[in-house]
Amino acid sequence: NLFINSLAIDPSEPLNIYAGTYRNEVYKSVDGGQSWRWSGSGMQDETIVYSIAIDPFQPSVLFAGTRGVSNNGNPPWNGVVYKSKDAGNTWTAVLTNVGGADAQDWVYSLQVNLNAHNEVYAATHEHGPYKSSDYGNKNTWAAIQNGIDDLSGRAIAIKPKYVDGAELFYGVWHFDSVYKSINSGSTWILSNQG
Repeated sequence: NLFINSLAIDPSEPLNIYAGTYRNEVYKSVDGGQSWRWSGSGMQDETIVYSIAIDPFQPSVLFAGTRGVSNNGNPPWNGVVYKSKDAGNTWTAVLTNVGGADAQDWVYSLQVNLNAHNEVYAATHEHGPYKSSDYGNKNTWAAIQNGIDDLSGRAIAIKPKYVDGAELFYGVWHFDSVYKSINSGSTWILSNQG
C-alpha cells in the first residue's frame, strides 16, 4: 500500500518508523525505511490511519487515529483511536463512538504531552478536541471544548515548554482557524489574529 497518510519516528530508536496507510492499517520499518512489514493486528479491516503518536517516555506505546469503512462517505464513520503497548505489534481500541453511534467520528491528529505523558490529546473531525489524563487508556477520554465554536478539528499541537499546564493549539477546518489553551484544554480562546 503506497498511500501513506501519516508517519512517526521512534525518538529513542530512529531506525523504527511507522507509516499509517489509506485502508491498510500500519506498516513498520526497523531499518530506517529500507524494508517494511504490516503491523496492524487488532485494527478493523480497511482502516485509514490519519495520525500516529509515540509516547516519548515509553516509545513502545503508540496511538493511532483512524477511520474505518463508512456508508459511502456518510456517517457512521467507524472512527477509532487505537493504542499499542508493544511497538505496534498489536492494537487495542481506546476511544470509540465519538459523537455517538450514529457518528462514530474519527481523529485527524494526536499528541502525547512531552512534559506529562499521561496526557494524550486528539483533534476529532467534527466533535472538537478530546483528552485522556490516564495515558490514553480506554474509558478515560473526555471532550474539552469550553470556548470552541468550531469543532471541525484538523490539528492539535502542544507547546514544548511546560509552565502551570499544557499550552495547546487547536487548528480547525473553517474560518475560526486556531484556538489556544493555556490550561491543558480546560478553556480555549481564539488565536487567529493575522
